[in-house]
Amino acid sequence: MKKHLTYFVLTFAIMLGLTFSQAQAAVVIIDDFATGVDLSSFGTSSAVDDGFYSNVLGGYRDTRVFASSGGVSINYSPVVGNTIAFNALAGSSGYYVSHYNGIGTNGSLNLDLLGSNTTGNFTLIVNAANGTGTAHVSVVDNNDNHFSSIQDITNGFAGSLNFNYSDFLGAGVDLTNIKSVNLGIFSSSVADDFTLGLFTATSSVVPEPASLALLGVGGLMLLRRRNRTRVA
Repeated sequence: MKKHLTYFVLTFAIMLGLTFSQAQAAVVIIDDFATGVDLSSFGTSSAVDDGFYSNVLGGYRDTRVFASSGGVSINYSPVVGNTIAFNALAGSSGYYVSHYNGIGTNGSLNLDLLGSNTTGNFTLIVNAANGTGTAHVSVVDNNDNHFSSIQDITNGFAGSLNFNYSDFLGAGVDLTNIKSVNLGIFSSSVADDFTLGLFTATSSVVPEPASLALLGVGGLMLLRRRNRTRVA
C-alpha cells in the first residue's frame, strides 16, 4: 500500500508541476507579418497607415521607413513563411518602425501583459541577417511612462532576440496598462538586409510556494525510495 501511495503522490506532484507551467504561459502575437504594405524610401521619411489586419496586435499597424542615405525598402512576404524584409540598397542605410496602438492616432491597446507574479519577454525571430544593426522594442503605458530595449543584430545571426519584461518594469513602465508597442530595426552600416519573422510577447507565472513545495515532496519521496532500494 505504501508503495502505491508513494508512486501516486510522486506522479501527482510531477503532473501538477507540468500542468501548472503549461497553463500559466501565455503568448500574445504582436505581428506575424503575414500581411502588410510594401514601402520604400529614398532619402526621405515615409509613414503609412498600413491598415486593418486581424493578425496584428490591436488590429492596426502603422509603419515608417527612413533612408539616411540612398534607399531602403520594406517588403512583406506571406509566401516565404510570413516574413518582413528590411533591404538597404548598395551604399544605403536607415531604419524601419512598426507602431501598434490600436485604431486611431491617439489609440490605446489597454493591454495587460503582466498580471500578478508574472515574468516574460518580447521575442523577435530573425531568420537571416546580412549586415549589422539593432532591434528596438519600445513600450508606452497609459501614464506615458516609456522604455526602449535594444538588442544587437550581428552579421550572419539567425534565431530569437529576447527583450525581458524586467527591463521595462525596472524603468517604471506599467506592463498591466500598455498604451502602445513599437518595433524598430536600425541599420548600423550600409547595404544591410534583415529578414524577420514572428514578433510576440510571452508571459509566464512564477510557480507559487505551495506548488514548489509539492514538487519538492515528490522529489524527496523518490530519493527516499532510491536510498531504501540501495540499502536492501
